[in-house]
Amino acid sequence: GSSLYTAVALDDDSSDTDDGITTYEIVSAFTEFFMDTSTGVVYLAESLDYDTGDTSFELEIRAVDNGAGAVSVTATLTITVENENDNSPVFDQEVYVTSVTENTAENVLVETVAATDLDGDTIAYAFTAGNENGYFSIDSATGEIDTTTTTLDYETLTELTLTISATDTGGNKGYCDVVVQIDAEDEYDPAFTATSYSTDVYENEPGGTSLLQVAIDFSGSDVDDGADSDVSFSIPTSSYFYIDSLTGVLTLTQALDYETDTSFTLTVTATDDSDSTKTA
Repeated sequence: GSSLYTAVALDDDSSDTDDGITTYEIVSAFTEFFMDTSTGVVYLAESLDYDTGDTSFELEIRAVDNGAGAVSVTATLTITVENENDNSPVFDQEVYVTSVTENTAENVLVETVAATDLDGDTIAYAFTAGNENGYFSIDSATGEIDTTTTTLDYETLTELTLTISATDTGGNKGYCDVVVQIDAEDEYDPAFTATSYSTDVYENEPGGTSLLQVAIDFSGSDVDDGADSDVSFSIPTSSYFYIDSLTGVLTLTQALDYETDTSFTLTVTATDDSDSTKTA
C-alpha cells in the first residue's frame, strides 16, 4: 500500500468538462503495483524482495481524458528495488562431524565451514562456544578450522562440540555446530606387573594344572583406551606349557619329570591390538 510515484498529465482543455478530466491507468501487466485512476498515484500491491525477485520494473502508464475523442498519452515509469540487509547467513550444514587424532601437530586442517548470505554480504566466522581451551583456531574469512596444540589427548577428551557464528556486514548472524571426535593413537606399550615371574610345581602334576598368571599393569603402562588396550599373551611353542591368550594363565599340558628337567625359563609376550609388544 506504500505510494511510490505520482503521475501528472496536463490537459489544455477545461477541467470542468469531460475533455479536461483525466483518468490514469497502468498498461503493463504487473500484479505488484496498482494506480489510483483519479490521482495518478502508483502504489505497491505486494511486498518486493530484492534477493529472490526482480530488482527493476518498467511500467507503461497512461493518462486518458474523458472526452469524445478519448485522447491519451503514455509514459514509462522505471521502478528500481533497493537491497535491504534483511537476511542472516545460513551454513550449508547445521552440524558438521569430523575427527582428529590425538597428539596431531599444530596448524593441521580439521574442517572447513561455509555459510551463504542472500544479501551478498561479506561473512566473518568466529567461535562462540566450545573452544575455551583454545585447541583450535578458525580463519574468519575462509572458515577453515585448524589445530593450535599438540596436547589433544584421547584418554582425557574423546569429543567436543564447537559452536561457530557467521556474521554479515549488517550484524546478522547464523550458527552451526562442529562435532570434533578425538581418535586414539597407540602411545603406550603394554607392561607386565613384574619383570619376571616364578613358581614351583611337583613332578607328575597332571596336564591342565594352573601354574601362575601374568598380568598387565594398566595403571602406568598401556593406558591406551579402546582396542589399543586389548592385550593378548603368547609363549613359544612348548610340549609342556600353554598360556591362555586372554587371561595370561599358564598351565601344564603334561606331567613333568624332575629327573629329566628341574627348571624351565619361558618368555611371555604381551601384544596389544596395534601390535605393540612387551616380553617377560
